[in-house]
Amino acid sequence: VGVGEISKGLGLSIRKADQWFTALPASLKARFLALGLPPEAIEATLREVRSTADWPHAWIRTAQRYLGDFRRQTSASDEAAAAQARYSAALCYHIAQIYVQDDARTVRLCRAATASLFAQAQPYVAPTLQRLELPWRAGALPAYLAMPGERQTGRPPVALVTLLNGASTAKEETIAWAAPFLAANL
Repeated sequence: VGVGEISKGLGLSIRKADQWFTALPASLKARFLALGLPPEAIEATLREVRSTADWPHAWIRTAQRYLGDFRRQTSASDEAAAAQARYSAALCYHIAQIYVQDDARTVRLCRAATASLFAQAQPYVAPTLQRLELPWRAGALPAYLAMPGERQTGRPPVALVTLLNGASTAKEETIAWAAPFLAANL
């Protein structure tokens, strides 16, 4: 779903801000909920959005609120809650860049924040993931590897499922999609 599709469906502004979530395409609603952000945080952020131009700013503000929560949890020595807040901020930065129009700098900054914050939170929120660098052309592609259960000698190998991100998707988002594959021992 692109900016044009959402704008066409909603107009460039909306009369009631609370209609944003109900007016979003079902696939986009499912995508946001699959990320694991609390539905109330999604709805509260969407209430701030009056037009597609407001989209990144609303999500960046929500990311900043999560980073404030991260700092409070860090001060309270609650590493697990701090990591979850940092992870939620990463997801908000990711969502922020989805509907950015004509601002490559904001897209780059949001993508960098997403990757950095997720990498910092990953050992706490997804400790079984292994971060990898895959050789690609003249550089390396960052990736994460998730294995189903404990590998034991003598067990047959498991199938490999590769989740590739698209133009508006980050590898950090595809991790949320991995659970059904892992549950099927893939």
